[in-house]
Amino acid sequence: MNLPKFKKKGIKVKLHRNFDGEVKQATISKTKTGKFYVSVLVDTKKTLPKKAKITESTAVGIDLGLNDFICTSEGEVVNNPRHLKKALSRLKFRQKKYSRYKGNKTKARLAKQHELVANARRDFLHQLSTRLIRENQTICLEDLNITGMMSQFQPKQDGNGTYLPNGQAAKNELNRSIADASWSMFVEMLTYKAEWHGKNIVHIGRFEPSSKTCSSCGHIKKDMTLKDRNWTCESCGAEHHRDINAAKNIKAFALSRFLSGTDRKNHEELPTLVGALTHEAHPIVNGVDG
Repeated sequence: MNLPKFKKKGIKVKLHRNFDGEVKQATISKTKTGKFYVSVLVDTKKTLPKKAKITESTAVGIDLGLNDFICTSEGEVVNNPRHLKKALSRLKFRQKKYSRYKGNKTKARLAKQHELVANARRDFLHQLSTRLIRENQTICLEDLNITGMMSQFQPKQDGNGTYLPNGQAAKNELNRSIADASWSMFVEMLTYKAEWHGKNIVHIGRFEPSSKTCSSCGHIKKDMTLKDRNWTCESCGAEHHRDINAAKNIKAFALSRFLSGTDRKNHEELPTLVGALTHEAHPIVNGVDG
């Protein structure tokens, strides 16, 4: 394969492994730190594997969050690494330097710092998404409106309608934290890796009361606030970790909805789903986005 403008001299490369298939095209890109990358499109002539059957025992519910990056229906809690927050002081220092001395050196150092944060975040997301896909046949997720979450928070205002400084700072901090978590990138990784390995991704609606519903009896705690991280069910007395309980409900809602084939429009009439799930279902036809 020849690249335009390099047909005579060519480009020397070291291949660590041969491409299995027909090379269709190559795309060369350059980062802000001066690194070049080549993305090679190869047609392997292979078809995607058949979707695995959905069973309750091989499915997992995942609740995405900011305090903890994910909590699963199995009780696993993965801490949020907060790559951007940890590097924020260094980034501000580099940005301040660049604002004063707009030279190539300061620009390159700032770009390198941003690149380190992005690479660390991407590595974390790849490792976690790969492990989840390998360990489970079906992953149940909540359909989050990330753009809406970043815009719905309104800073505090004074009597004249002027935003208070601390209110605007709180909004900036929330938006920064949501962007740092990169939920969209994580879900995208889960989606295409599920396609590659024949796994299922099932979504529930963003308005399902996953956090407020007791995963043991189905009672809905209507007065729950964001500050309630642990709560006790008023009906059955079960004690819940907010996010683990939400993950259990995400799994239950997703499997129950798929098995019933109907959408529950009245959330307050949702019965308890524990013990109501069948042990096997057919693969989802359109269960994976994209």
